[in-house]
Amino acid sequence: MKKRVLGMIAGALLLTFVTGTAVQAWDATFEEAVDVALGNAQVAAADSAVYKKVWEFSDGKQKYDIHFLIPGQTKYEYEIDAMTGDILENSSEAWEAEDDMEYQGLTGGYTPDPEAETAAIQEAVGKAIEDAGEFGTGAVVYRFGYDFENGKKVIAVDFFIPGQTKYEYDIDAETGEVVTREQEAWEADDDLEFKALLNPEEAKAADTAASGELTEADAAAAAIKDAGLSEGDVTVTECQREMDDGIEKYSVSFRTADGAEYEYDIDPKTGAILEKSMEYDD
Repeated sequence: MKKRVLGMIAGALLLTFVTGTAVQAWDATFEEAVDVALGNAQVAAADSAVYKKVWEFSDGKQKYDIHFLIPGQTKYEYEIDAMTGDILENSSEAWEAEDDMEYQGLTGGYTPDPEAETAAIQEAVGKAIEDAGEFGTGAVVYRFGYDFENGKKVIAVDFFIPGQTKYEYDIDAETGEVVTREQEAWEADDDLEFKALLNPEEAKAADTAASGELTEADAAAAAIKDAGLSEGDVTVTECQREMDDGIEKYSVSFRTADGAEYEYDIDPKTGAILEKSMEYDD
């Protein structure tokens, strides 16, 4: 089966767990979001300066906030759905005189190192949670990424302890020191706001059911039935939704006790079988 594609396509961002803390991880997805925004604005990367690229969970969605500018000309702001790559909102405004001071020192054409940025964000997350005294308490990060505040490049880290406290931090991207910190008590509305983040599988299943599309279980059952087998006859080794060459599908793999291996691609909207194969393991 083809490798699952991460980023601006089907599937949620992966969750890793470090010292009891939920931290988002990705594979160059910030840069994919930047590419979507620049492409829509028809602005070349070499001509632009990206000054904000932040992932956040808000209004029940995973989003990217991408802000960039052409020095002396125009500022752009984009909000992009992190699950689909769809542009949710975008705006632009002309450069103003005070922007010369606000963005001095911000240079365009910067080529980022995604691995280095990932490591820096992970370190900033750890710094913020340590500063808050919340290591090992099950903190959940709901916003992170690079921003440019008061002439300084910072890493934003927002997290909460479910049912207790929400924290917002800015960490100096150069020194790793805490620039600002804020906290507020958990409120009743937060239970609903962060429900999908705390229970992603439940939320995903609810969205799928509401849309009338196949669930992973539906796709696996359809493939097994097409093969003339029953669920008791097979071991499912893979069943996931993914995007391949612009086509969304379920990739389903399973095997039987006698060594037969099956692979299916199934349309999540119609249940149609797009591709299938079977071979015996040597």
